[in-house]
Amino acid sequence: MYAVAALNVIRNLNLKVPEDISVISFSNGVLSKYARPKLTTVN
Repeated sequence: MYAVAALNVIRNLNLKVPEDISVISFSNGVLSKYARPKLTTVN
């Protein structure tokens, strides 16, 4: 959930993932499967 929230904040700051910043999640939950751009996750 926090990684998806971080993606929203990053978009609001007009930054691009992964060009400007990378996001990795330590949970392979349902939200991460539908996040755009796709999240790198550690299960």
